[in-house]
Amino acid sequence: MKIMKISRKTIRIFLLFLLFITAGCDKSRTQSVTPSSSAAYKPFGEPVNLDGNASNDISAFITGVWKIRLYAKNAGDGSDYDLQSYYGSGLKYGGTLTFYEGGNFTKYVGITTGDHENHEGTYSVRGNEITFKFNGGNIEKAVYLPSIQEIEYYMPNEYGSSFYEYFEKNESK
Repeated sequence: MKIMKISRKTIRIFLLFLLFITAGCDKSRTQSVTPSSSAAYKPFGEPVNLDGNASNDISAFITGVWKIRLYAKNAGDGSDYDLQSYYGSGLKYGGTLTFYEGGNFTKYVGITTGDHENHEGTYSVRGNEITFKFNGGNIEKAVYLPSIQEIEYYMPNEYGSSFYEYFEKNESK
């Protein structure tokens, strides 16, 4: 009989634990996102014009601050990619991609130092394709995706799988 009481007590504790865990989940705060498929990204292909007009580009539209979304896709197979595995715990501080008039940009994600060579440079736009030339000489690519109004940034990763990270325009002032 004593075993029965211990088992019931254990079950009650377990059920209370589950209730406690699920009560902390606020589903209204979860974010449902559907990033583009990796097949839509053609970093070295012909850029897509936003309205079919060859003179159209997104230079004026992208000027400003874009904040990193907390999801990414593996460039090889389109599976989810854990950004924290690349940026570390500093990812909780967020990240920004800022475009300035005149063709300069800054890109900071997580905890960074005053290293300007790897976080700042110039950019150029052709159609919806953006080419970044960092002060340190690296060149990276991104595209603006009008269907989801995000920038899909190709991140080459010399230590593992390359991936796409996503930025949305920061509309707050």
